[in-house]
Amino acid sequence: MICPTRLLTITGLMAVLAVAGGCSSDPPARSVKGAVTLDGKPLAEGEISFSSDDPNIPPGVGPVANGAFDLSVKPGPKKVRVYARKAVPNTNPPMYNETLPDRYNANTELTAEVKSSGDNTCTFDLKSR
Repeated sequence: MICPTRLLTITGLMAVLAVAGGCSSDPPARSVKGAVTLDGKPLAEGEISFSSDDPNIPPGVGPVANGAFDLSVKPGPKKVRVYARKAVPNTNPPMYNETLPDRYNANTELTAEVKSSGDNTCTFDLKSR
C-alpha cells in the first residue's frame, strides 16, 4: 500500500516534470530546401548534413537526389557537409569511396544560416577540383 504522503510527493513531482517538459525553449526545426551541383550539373545522388557546433542540437541529415534536397533543421549557424559515395567493387562487407573533395565533408568549408522564420533555401555549387 502506498502512503498518502508518498502519493502526494510522487504526484507533485510528476506535475513539475510535466510542466518543465512542456516549457522547452528549443525552437522548432525548419524546412531547408535547396540544390547541390557538381561542376555545374546537379549532383546525381548523395547525402547532406547541417550540423551545429552545439553537440546538444541534433544535425539535420537527408538525401540529395538529382541535385535537390529537402530536410528539417534546427535554426542557427550550421556547418554543411555533402557526401557522394561510390561502392568499391568486390568488397565484403561493402566499402565506399568518397567522390567529393574533403573540403565539402570531412574538412568542410560550407556554411549556412538556418533562419527561425522565412525562407530557408540554399544552393551549393561544388567543384570536383
